[in-house]
Formats: sequence, C-alpha cells, structure tokens
Amino acid sequence: MDPLLISAASGMKARMESLDMLANNIANTGTVGFKADREFYRVLQAGLFQANTEVASASPSTASGGPLPAGAALRNRASAQLPLIEKHWTDFSQGVLLPSGNPLDLALDGDGFFALNGPASNSPASNSKDAAASASTATSLDSAPDSVGGTTPGATGVGTSNSNIIYSRSGRFQISRNNQLATAEGFTLRNASDQGRPITVNPALAIEVAGDGTVSQEGKVLGRIEIGGIANPAQSLSKMGSSYFARLSPDAAQPANGLQSDKPPVVKQGMLEQSNVGTTDAAVRLVGVMRQFEMMQRAMTLGTEMNKRALDEVARFS
Repeated sequence: MDPLLISAASGMKARMESLDMLANNIANTGTVGFKADREFYRVLQAGLFQANTEVASASPSTASGGPLPAGAALRNRASAQLPLIEKHWTDFSQGVLLPSGNPLDLALDGDGFFALNGPASNSPASNSKDAAASASTATSLDSAPDSVGGTTPGATGVGTSNSNIIYSRSGRFQISRNNQLATAEGFTLRNASDQGRPITVNPALAIEVAGDGTVSQEGKVLGRIEIGGIANPAQSLSKMGSSYFARLSPDAAQPANGLQSDKPPVVKQGMLEQSNVGTTDAAVRLVGVMRQFEMMQRAMTLGTEMNKRALDEVARFS
C-alpha cells in the first residue's frame, strides 16, 4: 500500500482517540475531584515490502501465489511513519480548592486520596488500563445504590478487606440512612482507627473534621478518615468512572502518614477540590487536534487522487 495513505490513516485514528479524550476532559470540567486524561504518542516505523523486479516477471504460477523462484528476494520499497497513541495516562496534579460552605464537603491539600469501601467485586486483578477493564469497573459503579441510604457490598463495616478499597479526590460526602459518612454512590469513608469500618455520626449534631482527618462531635472523637498514599498514582491506579480509582496492585497504597511526600495531605473542611482540567488549554488543544485531523484527511484525499492519476497514465500508455 501507499505509505502516504497508511501514515495519514494511522494519524487520523490517533487524532480521533485524542478528540474523544479531550471531549471527555472538557465535559468533566465541573466534576469535583476529576483528574484529566493525557495521551502518550509514539511513532512506529513500518516497512512496506514487495518482490524484486525479477519476481515481477516470474511465471504465472508465482503471480498466483506459488513459491518464489530461486534467487528471488524481497526488497524494502518504502517505509511509513505511523503515529500511534501508545497509552493514556492520568494527570494527578491538584485542582483548585474552593469553599463550599457545607461542613460535609472535604478536600485534600497535598498528596493522597480519600480511602473508600468500594464494591466487593473490585479487585486488583480486575483492573487494568485497557478498555475492557474500564467497562467492567463502570458496571461495578452502575451496580452501586442510587441513594446513599442503600447498602454497598464490602461497605458494611464488618470484615472489610484491602481488596475492595477504592480511592477518590472528590470530597463531596453525605450522611447515609445508616448515619455513616459516604459518597452519593454509597461508598463509605474508611475509619483508619477501626480497621477501615465506616464512620458513624449523629446527624443531629455538628461535625468537625481536623486537618489530620479526625472526625468529632461535641468533643467526642468518632474516628479518623483513612487517607491512602500512592507513591506513583499514574502507574499504580486505574480509573473507575470519573472520580474513583482502583489499585492495579495490592501493594500500591500505604497510609499517607507513612509515605515520604513533598506535600503531606491536610484535610480541609467545607472545601472542595475542583477538576484539574484547564478549560482554555483543553479547548485550544481540541481545536489543534481537529486541524491536524483535517490536514491528514486532505493528505489521504490527495494520495488517492495521485494513485488514481498514476493508474490512468499507465492505462493510457500501455
């Protein structure tokens, strides 16, 4: 095939993936705790081969797919550069912290994640960066209760294990019908002082959360929010939906107070971390990728017209 057409088609496919990713980033600019997705490009040098000139004048049996005659070899006619997206990665840089006025809203200033009791089906073996894992984890999220008052497998607080822990930077919490601090999907905050069981509160009393995550009411300590420290989140976590992450390995997380970090996490009550997607930057990149796509589309059209013209010229002089 024509290396021009192959390169243009590969570039168009890569740009389509980038457009989908950028559109998703822009759609989640208002999602609390959302982390932007990025892509890593790689250029693959592909060789295109055809038979030597001697083979072109070989017997009809060779042209019909028979064995090549003795001494025949393949030569490299041309090479094509194929731009590919080798992998997607997540930008875990911190978003802007804005006050919300809600005492149940929490934000982390620094490294780390809120540790939550997630679906029982969530396990390190079922999480990966490919699309199949994303679909399965999305199904797990869809199976969560519609209201906070429901019960989530693995979030009952009895015999909770490390295999069903999920992480989030979204600190928009509520009080469930079981009087536990939980997300809107029903995933409960883990109590670091009680083996990861949920934190139970009195909804009639004011809730105070200290910088280290200690939760108290009227001076009585109810527990301490577990904050998971991830040494290399871009390589250790897999996205679940828009605001949740799962570990790729059981050893990927450790308590934040045991993690050597340039910026230890501090819990900020009454604040929320906004999406780290730069709207202006994402819009500019979106326009740039669309223009690149159009250029490659024109290159494919030009290559097709050149091939057609060459065939017409051959037919005219033959």
